[in-house]
Amino acid sequence: MKLISKIQELKGKHIEKILKITLLILVSFYFFWLPSFSDRSPFNYFTYPLLLLLTGICLILLIVNKKVFICREVIFILLAYLFFSLFSTLIHVRVLGLDGLREWLRLLFLFLSFFVLFNSFNIIYNKDRIIYALLIPLLLFAGYYLIIYFKDIIALFKGSDKRLGAYFNNVNTLSSFFALGYLISFYQIFNLKKITRFVFITFCALFIFLGYTTGSRQFLLSLFVSTFVFLIWKFRTKKAFLVTIIGLLITSIVLIFTVPQLTFIRNKFLFLFDSADSKDLSAVQRLLMQVNAIFEGGKNFVFGHGQLSFSFYTSFDGYSHNAFTNSFFESGIIGLFCLILLLTLILRNGAKLKDEYFGIIILLLVYYFIVGFFSVWFREKPFYVSLSFMCFLIYEKNFKKEKVIQEMYSIDI
Repeated sequence: MKLISKIQELKGKHIEKILKITLLILVSFYFFWLPSFSDRSPFNYFTYPLLLLLTGICLILLIVNKKVFICREVIFILLAYLFFSLFSTLIHVRVLGLDGLREWLRLLFLFLSFFVLFNSFNIIYNKDRIIYALLIPLLLFAGYYLIIYFKDIIALFKGSDKRLGAYFNNVNTLSSFFALGYLISFYQIFNLKKITRFVFITFCALFIFLGYTTGSRQFLLSLFVSTFVFLIWKFRTKKAFLVTIIGLLITSIVLIFTVPQLTFIRNKFLFLFDSADSKDLSAVQRLLMQVNAIFEGGKNFVFGHGQLSFSFYTSFDGYSHNAFTNSFFESGIIGLFCLILLLTLILRNGAKLKDEYFGIIILLLVYYFIVGFFSVWFREKPFYVSLSFMCFLIYEKNFKKEKVIQEMYSIDI
């Protein structure tokens, strides 16, 4: 108790400001670490002490402010998913062995990272600083990626169709970081003064190109749909401007398929969708995964087969490459309901925002909905950073003036 009292005495002092700056730097460094090193041994082990350090600084500042931000609605959904997934894993433990429990512990770690990041964002409190704390490490990683693959990127302009990103292990997961860089930059184009918009247009072009080099279908499709939905929402009252933007998008696609100088882009695009290389059968394989996940998952309709069970009960390795069918297979209809409820809750509460920040929530939500048909994003670290940021924007803005809802947002300590 004496230690807690001494920590609380830091309120309003210079050291509290230093700790907040340190927390912001750690959040930014953690986000840079995720695509750069967290999937590469032995650097991946440093992710845990890094998050532990972040947790320690966050905890000190929570004690100083005598408040913990809990976001009860989202926490309840995440805990429900954890509980039922553990239950289903224990039921099938004879088949899964310790692998299922290890995967459940990994999922627990990801959920805890959400709680830490959500509280960190509330402590930092400044929305614009948080946006740049997420964008800057993505730009730094983009530079790191360019250095690693400089020769291969030059080869792309000479007609190479090689997929890049294997150095960072999973190329599809890697593309999600470039996607987040694009989404944040694209949002900033409409959120800043005209003189600075060109800079973020350049950032958008950079992230699109780098994501394109990974050869990820989900990257191209998810960004196209999220951009299209955002533009419809943003310019819903300006039909002429909306038609112009849609016309420019169509014109860009036509140019890619007609201008000889853009042949390398066209060939790469066709390759992604199996039109330029019939040997790429991954699309067919993933379709079979979805069919297996639905029919085999239906045999344990309520609770599912447990964590990491897809490779035990089907002829495929790993996951079903679909967040929704994979959740259904592992945690049953209850797990799938939790996943859909989570996205619905963010959309419903985000729609109550009266300011421009709802725009970035639309971009992120549509992106994760579309990419959910290609990857299991609830097992990926960047999703929990995005979820933490969206929850911070929603609950900080909407619910602080409502006494009843405020109790669902934070508790005093």
